[in-house]
Amino acid sequence: MLQLRMIKASCLLSRHVCQNVYIANYRQSILQASKPWKNASLHRLFSVTSCFNAAQNVNVELPSIPATTPINADVTQFSDVVTKIVDPPFTELGLATGWAPSHWIQSFLETVHLTTDMSWSTTLIVGTFALRLILLPVFVKTRKGMINYRNHSPKLMSIREKFSSAIRRNDLETSRRARSKLKSYSNEHKIGGRHLLMNNLPMPMIFLSCMIALRGMCGAPVPSLEAAEFFWISSLTAPDPYRILPALAGTVFSISIFTSLKLGSVPVSPAINRNLKYICLLPPILVPLLFGHWSSAIGLYVLTNSLATFGVTLLLLSETVKQKLNFPEMVQHESTGFKSVLKTTLDKSRRQTELKLEDREIKKLAKALTKERKKELKGSPPALYEIGTQAKLKIDIPDFKKDWRPPRVNIYD
Repeated sequence: MLQLRMIKASCLLSRHVCQNVYIANYRQSILQASKPWKNASLHRLFSVTSCFNAAQNVNVELPSIPATTPINADVTQFSDVVTKIVDPPFTELGLATGWAPSHWIQSFLETVHLTTDMSWSTTLIVGTFALRLILLPVFVKTRKGMINYRNHSPKLMSIREKFSSAIRRNDLETSRRARSKLKSYSNEHKIGGRHLLMNNLPMPMIFLSCMIALRGMCGAPVPSLEAAEFFWISSLTAPDPYRILPALAGTVFSISIFTSLKLGSVPVSPAINRNLKYICLLPPILVPLLFGHWSSAIGLYVLTNSLATFGVTLLLLSETVKQKLNFPEMVQHESTGFKSVLKTTLDKSRRQTELKLEDREIKKLAKALTKERKKELKGSPPALYEIGTQAKLKIDIPDFKKDWRPPRVNIYD
């Protein structure tokens, strides 16, 4: 309202000034017609003086300006005045424009951030837990597939061994039967290559898609994500200066592995279980070293995802939950010590090497015999067979009959 009053007053002032200037110029033109001026500088001075006098004769009543409240003295920074950054749509930044899984995840995070009006750190945490809740059936199916494969792995390995030995012996009939039995057994118990791929591929693919989506958002960058803070981190698009987030993610991942191996929720043989427990010491060291330079948004996602995995792992240890989800019973196979397993593996590999060498020698000898036989059969038949045939023909046909021709018959006789 105050600005409108000021504009109205200035317009009124300019109108009165223009009217008085027009009158002064008209009077000046009349004087010049009767007595022209010889000096142009005096003419310009008279014009400016007349305009100034005309402006002084204008009396304009300006409206009263109300007193404005002063700005608070506590507000000393620009960040105190501007508290919210408005992001352009993700499509204008080149994000969430395709049909790839990472673009769907970017669109999902944008929708959550705009509808809930939460900070980006809270959006990432809530979005990760919501995504893991949606993918809970996929995770359960993956665990069921792992247990099912371990229960039938001894029988499967024995069939594969028979098939491999038949191939080495070049026994086509036995290898054909073993291949048919292996295929039928794998399809019956759903432990073939296609089933393993469908069970184990979705979770890693979704994890990588989330990391690619966050990397694209940090590289664009999204303005509000760049300005977002998280405790000691000044910007979520920058790496963690102290690498605390990667260290926490590696620690949670190690605890999850240790719990799974100790309580038997992951199907691993006891002989290998006793030696794999030392792997739990590696993630807290390797994760900060290898992934500490990534943006803090990715580190926050990895930490939240590790916490969700650990929570679901603890939930699946309950017998009640296993019964409701129809988990198969884990069969405990006979296990031996690590040294005996290592010795058996080395003996098996040595025996396979010897069989391969024997097969190579047999093929080499057969190739040499085939080459010699081809040399024998190359060319015309032996000369004795040709001489014997000619001699028999000479006995049957006398020499005086070789040039004999029948007399020509005269039809007129």
